[in-house]
Amino acid sequence: MKETEKQIQEYIESVCNEIKYSAVHRQIKIELEDHFTGLIEDLLAQGLSKDDAIHKALEQMGDAQLVGKELNSIHKPKPDWWLLILTMFFVNVGIISLYTMKKGSLLANPGFFVKTLIYVLLGFVIAIVAYYADYRKIKPFSKHIYLGTLFVLIITMSFGSLSNGKPYLTIGGLSIDIVGISPLLFMIALSGLYDGWNWDEMKNARLGLVYGAIPAVLLLVSSSATAFIIYLLSFLILLYSSKAKPAYILTITGACLMVFSLWILQGPHRINRFSTLLYLHRDPLGAGYLNKQLNKVLNSAGFLGQGLTFKPGVLPELHTDFIFPYIIYTFGWLSGIVLIAGVVAFIIRILHIGKTVESYGKLLTISFASIFATQFLWNIFMTLGLLPLVGISLPFISYGGSQLVANMLAIGILSSICGKKNAGVDSQVPDIV
Repeated sequence: MKETEKQIQEYIESVCNEIKYSAVHRQIKIELEDHFTGLIEDLLAQGLSKDDAIHKALEQMGDAQLVGKELNSIHKPKPDWWLLILTMFFVNVGIISLYTMKKGSLLANPGFFVKTLIYVLLGFVIAIVAYYADYRKIKPFSKHIYLGTLFVLIITMSFGSLSNGKPYLTIGGLSIDIVGISPLLFMIALSGLYDGWNWDEMKNARLGLVYGAIPAVLLLVSSSATAFIIYLLSFLILLYSSKAKPAYILTITGACLMVFSLWILQGPHRINRFSTLLYLHRDPLGAGYLNKQLNKVLNSAGFLGQGLTFKPGVLPELHTDFIFPYIIYTFGWLSGIVLIAGVVAFIIRILHIGKTVESYGKLLTISFASIFATQFLWNIFMTLGLLPLVGISLPFISYGGSQLVANMLAIGILSSICGKKNAGVDSQVPDIV
């Protein structure tokens, strides 16, 4: 390499040394080299020698450090601050709610509040790590995540400890809700597997549907209607987003609904729970008792709430499934309206992140949006008597360490996707001459 050509490489290295976000280095090097090539060709056409053309091009490009600093400011990754603000809002609502429950002796275990603070701290650490990592590096491990989640889910179902009929993976003194967080893990895996999937070829289409159907069957066998509903709705949206044929989506929908219906019919308590939605005032001391209690709580809340006057025993699982009616009763319908508005804004922000990113990032954002939307909206609607009562909690707000940490992982990945987009990883280097 001639000395003058070596100066170009040194110039480019000096520019990249000023750019802290290393993920864009390769792209910037390629585009600066192209820029130099264009300049030198123009100068050669003007009759300059090659060495003189290179020197002139270096002069026109300007000081390498200044150029690098300008590009560093342009390509600095920036998260979606509204998404983070809304996440912090939800987390703080949960912390405040649990604290007031503790003050009112409404928590089954007063230690839940301290545990929540620990889970929040752990969740933020995981979110920060996920943000600074390159989310695109997850994709090659999609099949490993899928098989690993299947394996751990089967182990949990076979040997896990039961709580309220739901299996938990116990490691030492720590209980992990594998069933509850598996829909999110499966969506991460399937987003990578379905990116660029060839749905036109029958063999590939069948394999793709099998990939999606196996988790649905396992989650139903685990007796978790909650996890099954969240997974199924998110999976169907992912199928549509990955360009699967409508016939495949209808087939998997029909099959899952049929199996789900048979599962409901096998248990009288399940039939009562879902039929109560149609007859809210039937059997007020039996299947309709919870709906009756919810109506009492919501009707007595008032616009600004009743303060710390909630009585123990009015609603079960107050810190998880029924934290939303507690918030409305304690802080008023105004707080409920604000919370619902925050949920809508939160889902919109996630979908906004996915509008201009590459296909894998888009599938991830759609998957996360569908999971969060299902959890938030189902919990709210079942509280209002518009959907059957199932064990779906409010993300970031209800108590649950495994769910909170998993949800914060999703926020970290979403922030990584947004950061890559804002840093212009796939965009052109701006004209700096």
